Amino acid sequence: MGTLIGLFRRSNYWIADFGDPWILNASQPRKGIRLVLENFLESRVVERADLVTFTTERTRRDYAERYPAHRSKFAVARMGHDPVLVSGDTSSTNEIFYGGALQADNRDASAVLRAIPQHPTWQFVFAGVGTSVVRDFYGDELPSNVTLIPWLNHPEYVQAASRAHACLVFGNSNPQQIPGKVYQLMPVAQRILYVQGMPTEDDEALTLEGLDAVLVQPTQASVEHAISNLGSTPTRQARGESSSYTWEAVMRPLREAVAAQV
Repeated sequence: MGTLIGLFRRSNYWIADFGDPWILNASQPRKGIRLVLENFLESRVVERADLVTFTTERTRRDYAERYPAHRSKFAVARMGHDPVLVSGDTSSTNEIFYGGALQADNRDASAVLRAIPQHPTWQFVFAGVGTSVVRDFYGDELPSNVTLIPWLNHPEYVQAASRAHACLVFGNSNPQQIPGKVYQLMPVAQRILYVQGMPTEDDEALTLEGLDAVLVQPTQASVEHAISNLGSTPTRQARGESSSYTWEAVMRPLREAVAAQV
């Protein structure tokens, strides 16, 4: 609906959000008639929009190569966090926390789930829609050191993350994108275990200013090694407000881009 409004209402200033790449989405390549139709629609959107935003520099660069005549209207608008929710509570537990989805085609948690029974002194807490994936993986034999929480609202998620000894992040299998959880956890997590979606150095998340994470390859051996090296106390305290990726900070370039065109 937003695409139709943008295409046919000519008087409105239109920002097209390509938070997920469209035709250039490497994880969901289009084929056949769908490719033809969506290729046409994407080109019309890019032509009609006054500003097109992407969440990563790599995606902006890919689209600038695809549409060189419109590259001046492309901008990066990253995700961020709300500093109001950063409580400063750095009390540590023996929990390793993950909250969010675990779709197999994008965030494969199988290596982590296979490693969990080998580390009974750690309590692994999974919250949100990904709990169904965890339950299905173990069947009727859910390990005693696994806790499943079906749902947390965002303030509860931040609180759980800040309380945990470490937080898990699963990198996307699509190398064009950065998991939004990275930005939410940067100011509150006492330690981040970043499980790469694919074993590659071409991961823009690893270049983010202020990201302090333990890089874990998506294999059971690498996961077990990272967990074994966690130790009894965090290596750092939660950093509190991270000014680089507050919503105020990440929206500033977008406001400047809009101001330059209106």
